Amino acid sequence: MKNYFSKLKTILKEQFVLYFILLIFSTLFIFKMALSAFFTQEDIIVDWVTFSLIALFMFSFIIQSLLLQKKCYPLFLFRVLVVIFLIFQVGWRHINFASYPKIFAQETGNSYDEQNDLLGFRLSPNLHNAQLCRIRQMMGNDTLCKVFYSSDSFCRRIPDDTFMEEYSVNQSHPDSHAVFLGCSFTFGDGLMYSSTFPYLFEKLNPDYKSYNYGVPGFGPHQIALLFDDQVNTINEEAIPEKKGFALYTYIDDHLNRVYGGSMYLRWAPFLSRNHDVYIENDSLKIKKRSQAQLKFADFLNQIALFKIFDVQFSYPKKEAFYKRFASIINYTAKKYWELKPDNHFYVSIYPGYGIDLNWVQYLDERIVVLKVDLPSDYGINRSKYELNKYNAHPSEEANAHYACEFTRLIEEYELQNKIN
Repeated sequence: MKNYFSKLKTILKEQFVLYFILLIFSTLFIFKMALSAFFTQEDIIVDWVTFSLIALFMFSFIIQSLLLQKKCYPLFLFRVLVVIFLIFQVGWRHINFASYPKIFAQETGNSYDEQNDLLGFRLSPNLHNAQLCRIRQMMGNDTLCKVFYSSDSFCRRIPDDTFMEEYSVNQSHPDSHAVFLGCSFTFGDGLMYSSTFPYLFEKLNPDYKSYNYGVPGFGPHQIALLFDDQVNTINEEAIPEKKGFALYTYIDDHLNRVYGGSMYLRWAPFLSRNHDVYIENDSLKIKKRSQAQLKFADFLNQIALFKIFDVQFSYPKKEAFYKRFASIINYTAKKYWELKPDNHFYVSIYPGYGIDLNWVQYLDERIVVLKVDLPSDYGINRSKYELNKYNAHPSEEANAHYACEFTRLIEEYELQNKIN
């Protein structure tokens, strides 16, 4: 043991400068971690992954010294790998900060309902006038979009105040409902209410009253929770009309939202609770996801090389998962039919966002699937159908096409159903 410490002391003397640098970086790393408790990620120039990579690089020298190795090829290769990751990490972060728009939320009241532990984020009830929530996406000094979000007493999105008077005058008190279930596509992320497809449908079909139950970040598992007694958002009081239909709009991202893919778990905590939802014996079961799973997802999504090559854990393309996914939609349809018997429940595939539809075969046979095609000019005018080049959410033109097409498909189905 004495001989070991003697050799170690000799190595430390020979590499004094190296370990002095290690001490400096260790101090900076601790200082940065302390700052992160008070400032957002954007306020700190170097992210924690960069510091971690530097720490790993320096730590490899400690290991080498403890092994009494002046040369160690495995650790040398390890350091080369760390340097490659580090170069990409710093470069990616620089490009990301320089070219990606910043999002600002300006609000004069409580705009987010975080009281419900099951759902997490959604608009607070009765958001209007002084409680209006204003969202802007900015690139440099240019405003990419500026929208106004308002809600009713059930946290559903409704027309903003600048549009409410015209909306109220034109409302004809219809006797049928159209319940729209979905995520940010249904909600109308980045759009004024008059550009969302629930409103555009109502404009095309004045005999229907539209209810927008879309929430950014939602998947079918959270939609199912809207019918839960603990949430109690979809009920007779909320939807008084007996006749009508419910329509769930599907996009492929929903598969990973149900499963808990790493990309979803990275940003989901800011929008929704990270619960696993299962249907067992016709009952809804809720399980909290582990912190280890959440941390691993965060790690994967912070590494630049993983982002570039799209390395992430995703849902298994297996029968068991597709059945689980479909069972959640079947449960939602069942709860809707309990509330509104004899009405139709539609699953509509948003055009261009329905690549994996292997779960459709496991849906209840009473559920009607609507497959809407892309606009004929989508290939040459794709930018027209996207919010902007930084945000691929649907534009008003995309929603207008979607509303027209699923209206046509519903009319065709109902006409055929009457004939039969």
